[in-house]
Amino acid sequence: MPNGRQNQPRGQQNKGGDQGVTQRLREGAERVGERVREGYDSASEAMAHGYRQTEGMIARNPAPSVFVAFGVGLGLGVLLSVALTAREEESWAERYIPDSFRNLPRSLRNLPDQVRNLADQVRHQAESMAQHISGR
Repeated sequence: MPNGRQNQPRGQQNKGGDQGVTQRLREGAERVGERVREGYDSASEAMAHGYRQTEGMIARNPAPSVFVAFGVGLGLGVLLSVALTAREEESWAERYIPDSFRNLPRSLRNLPDQVRNLADQVRHQAESMAQHISGR
C-alpha cells in the first residue's frame, strides 16, 4: 500500500495530519474550558444562594447565631490547641521552678496538722510562761 506521502521529505509528511490533531485538541480544550466555566458559574451561584440564605437566617435569629458562632469558634480553638501542643519530655515548671516550690502543694496538705500543732504549742507555751512567772 504505497502512500503518496512516502516520497515527500519527512517534515512535510504529517503536515495535514498534524493540523487535524491540533484542531481536535483545540476543540477539546475549548469544550473542557466551557465545562469548567459552567461548573464555576453554577458553584458560584450556589455559594451566593447559600450566603443569602445564611444572611437571612442570621437576621431573623441574631442571638442564637452569635452563640453558635461563639461555640464553633471555641470548639475549633480547643481542637487546634490540643492538636498543636506537643508533649515535652520536661515541662517548663520542672526546668525553672525549684524543687521546694514544686513540692509546695504536698507540704500544704500537711498544713492543717501543723496549724493544729502550733495552737497546742502556743497553749503550752502560755502555760509554761504562767508557771515560770508564778514560780518566781
